[in-house]
Amino acid sequence: VLKGTGQRMSQAQSLWLMIAMQMLLFGCLWLLASRTYEQYRRALLWMGGFNLMMSLALFLMCLRGGDGPRWLLNGMSDALVVTSLVAMWNGARHLLQPAPPLREAGVVLAVVVPGLIAMSAWPALQGHESGVQLCVLAWFVGRCGWYVFQTLRRRGDRAVAWFVLAVAVISAGTVLLRGAGALLGTWTIRPEAGSSSSVPFAYFAIFGLSVVNGVMAYAMVRLL
Repeated sequence: VLKGTGQRMSQAQSLWLMIAMQMLLFGCLWLLASRTYEQYRRALLWMGGFNLMMSLALFLMCLRGGDGPRWLLNGMSDALVVTSLVAMWNGARHLLQPAPPLREAGVVLAVVVPGLIAMSAWPALQGHESGVQLCVLAWFVGRCGWYVFQTLRRRGDRAVAWFVLAVAVISAGTVLLRGAGALLGTWTIRPEAGSSSSVPFAYFAIFGLSVVNGVMAYAMVRLL
């Protein structure tokens, strides 16, 4: 039951909570692995941070609709999603060749994160934060997918490389379309609502986040 509303959690909120717990588990596993594989310690720590920050962001998302402050439940949760993607980007820099450039993630962290928090406090822009977050997510997915593709192809894993690239392109396109709809105001996003669009999107997130962890784990195993 959401505090202050007397309402039960929607199906979408239950799914986001489940995903948050899944990401928490993934994060702990990456951190435990960092104690075993010293040569890839930095990459493993960054991937652990990615999962733990994403878990916290999704937990805050589950609390939307209650009596919590909007800047925290909306602005900060969206900012945490973007920050977690920067952590994933840094983890990829230690595993992939060629390594993704650091400056791109730095620009996102310096511009987008403060912007999302500010948007959540500006009434005229409220409701568009998730659109910005999803557009950034699409960019990260597409760019990381391209670098993973190049790395795996150079190591001879051509079939896996093309599969990863196909998944990245489809996922980035889907997320970008969803984000653009939110920015234009024609397809509002309320992840906490149990609507016909939010529940499938939660299932899509489960698939996407699992693929990210699986691909990065595979890339690491190929280096061992």
